[in-house]
Amino acid sequence: MAVRQEAVRDVLTRRFGADADPDGLSTLRLMQVLRAWNPRQLSLAELESRLEDALYACVRRRWGDELLISAPGGWRRLTTDDLAEGADALLGLLFADLPVHAANCELVRDYAMRTGSAAALGALCGRFGAFQSEEERALMRRILDDRSCD
Repeated sequence: MAVRQEAVRDVLTRRFGADADPDGLSTLRLMQVLRAWNPRQLSLAELESRLEDALYACVRRRWGDELLISAPGGWRRLTTDDLAEGADALLGLLFADLPVHAANCELVRDYAMRTGSAAALGALCGRFGAFQSEEERALMRRILDDRSCD
């Protein structure tokens, strides 16, 4: 996969702040995980787990064991949900890079239905929308909208 370095850095910045990766090493590590993915050898769930582990190592290296990051109004502690959402956002970069064909749509759909991944649901609504009925796309959009209201 040809995931761009800027895209990975943007995910880190959006999720963890502008100072999330000052030396660029976290971006490079996460890119390596994404680019090494082979769907015949590693499921999307296993890839997500590897991304979450790599992300944890990156933020721990950056902020130490306390995992306190700068946030509006002070500091906040990173949670496992933050790491899971970050890994899902990184998977979204992979979904944006997958060739658009029926086999990849099925791969993403299966992952979305098993995990509820926002990135997978978004890819099904957008890039892989032609492989689904209008009713399926509407359902995916409702699920995403409901999640964004939480």
